[in-house]
Amino acid sequence: MAVTQSDTPASDRGQGHIVEIGAVGIVLIAGVVVTIAVTGVTPGAVAVDVDEVNQSHVSTEAEIETALQASLSDGSLKRTVLLWDASSQQFTDPAGTPAAGDREGQFLYHPKTAFGKRLEGIENTNDVRINVNAIPNNPETAPNTSTPTTQGERVRVVQRGSPDETARTVTVDVVLYDRDYLMPPVNAHNTGKPAIQRQTEDETTVTDTGTYPIPEGGAVDDEPVYNTVTIQLVIWDV
Repeated sequence: MAVTQSDTPASDRGQGHIVEIGAVGIVLIAGVVVTIAVTGVTPGAVAVDVDEVNQSHVSTEAEIETALQASLSDGSLKRTVLLWDASSQQFTDPAGTPAAGDREGQFLYHPKTAFGKRLEGIENTNDVRINVNAIPNNPETAPNTSTPTTQGERVRVVQRGSPDETARTVTVDVVLYDRDYLMPPVNAHNTGKPAIQRQTEDETTVTDTGTYPIPEGGAVDDEPVYNTVTIQLVIWDV
């Protein structure tokens, strides 16, 4: 198979989800640029059917693309990112999905949201693991200064393990607003249903707590916008 480099500009990321694996081929699936490769392999060192591996990866990424589109539409992707308990300083869901006890408090298994269930199903049927990270697109601004202190710092939302050389990524952007509440109910961000304004018992928004790991973007021009966030899915074979 000929080596082909993608010339898709970074600014086109908003037009589709970019799957980055290496550079041993490109396939266009439903507007998604899928770059295919087996990384970290020395030529001649391993006997591997690259075409078979590539097709497996393309099939998995196509499933993930479908899951992302559905999760954006029903709001479960954004809801997952907002499932933060300000008191325990952990990601949490009503089902009690285990979370890490460190400062990031990420889920150790996919939460019982529609988004999490879709990823769990993909893991089970494709023999893969999927981590979910949130990367703020706008830097946090230090108090009393316009100097950015943090830009692009990854926030772990779901940590299913440590990726190996088969890792590839899928990304999509979501917008967080100042009025978004933590621990929202199921349909709070469903694009096909009316928005729910009063969403939690204590009505804690992303701006009301100093523990929410995704910072407010200091360079955001649109006042109601808290930050835009790149949701990064890291997929690897098991």
